[in-house]
Amino acid sequence: MRKMAALAIIVLLASLSAIGCSSTESGMAEPSLPENIEKVDMSAFDLPLDQYLPDEAEALQIRMARDAVMVNCVQGFGFTVPLPAYPRQSVGRGRHEGRYLLASVSRARKYGYKWPELTKESDPNAPVLSAEIQAVVSGEGPSIISGKKVPGGGCLGAANRRLKIDEAPGSDVDIMRRMDARAYAAMKADSRVLAATVRWSGCMEKAGYYYPNPGRANDDPAFNTTVASSGEIATAVADVLCKEEVGLINLMAVAEIAYQDREIESAKDRLREILDRKNEQIELARGLLSGLR
Repeated sequence: MRKMAALAIIVLLASLSAIGCSSTESGMAEPSLPENIEKVDMSAFDLPLDQYLPDEAEALQIRMARDAVMVNCVQGFGFTVPLPAYPRQSVGRGRHEGRYLLASVSRARKYGYKWPELTKESDPNAPVLSAEIQAVVSGEGPSIISGKKVPGGGCLGAANRRLKIDEAPGSDVDIMRRMDARAYAAMKADSRVLAATVRWSGCMEKAGYYYPNPGRANDDPAFNTTVASSGEIATAVADVLCKEEVGLINLMAVAEIAYQDREIESAKDRLREILDRKNEQIELARGLLSGLR
C-alpha cells in the first residue's frame, strides 16, 4: 500500500511538471530547466548570488582589517589585547558543499553524516579578557572607561562602521540573505524537486531505509554521536547513492540557479549598488591591512 501511494504521488508530480503549468508559492510559473542536467561537483559549485558577496579570502581580509581596527581602539583605552589567530588555509570545504546535504559517497563512507573539519574546538591559549576590556569591546557597560568615552557599540561597533559592516534589517547583507532564502525555499518547493525527492525516498526504501526526505536521514537522532557508527555510514552511503540514482543533487542545483537568476532579474539596480559597495569594502580592508605592514 505504501509503495502504491508513493507511486501515485510520483505520477501526479511528474504530470504537473510535464504539462508545464506548475507554479511557485508566489504564483509565478516554475522556471525552465535544462533537458540534460550535468553532474554537479558540490566542492566547486557556485550560485549566481555569490558574486554580490565576499568570497572566503575576501571575507577573511575584511575580518582581519576589522579586528585590527578594534584592537587599536581597545589599546586607546590603555589595554593590551592580541589579534586573534587566523586560519592559514581553507578548511577544505567548498562554499556550498553541504548545501543540499551529503553529496559524496567517499565522504559518506568515511564520516557518515559528520563534518569533523568544521568542528570547532576551544583554544586553550585564547586570552581571557577582563570585564573592563569586554565592556570596551562591546560597549555594554560604563560609557566612560579610563577617562575616555566608549564609542557606540564599543570598539567592535566602531570597527564595523569603519569597515562598513552592517547586518541590520534592510542592510545589503540582510537583503542578500532574504534573496538567498527565497530562492532556496522556491527550489525546495519546486514540483520537479519534490518528485525527485519522492523517488529518492523510494530508492531508500528498497535499500531498507525509511525516510521521506534527505533532511530526515541527515538529522536522525540515532546519528547524534561523536563518531559515525556502521549503521550511520551504511545509511549515508545509501543516501548518496540514491541521490545519484534519481539525480536529486544535480536537479536541486540547476533549479536553485534558475530561482536565483529570477531574484537577480527582479532587483538588478539594487544589486549593482550592493556589488559596488562590496568592492569598496574589500578595497577599504586591503588598504587598512597594507597600512599595518
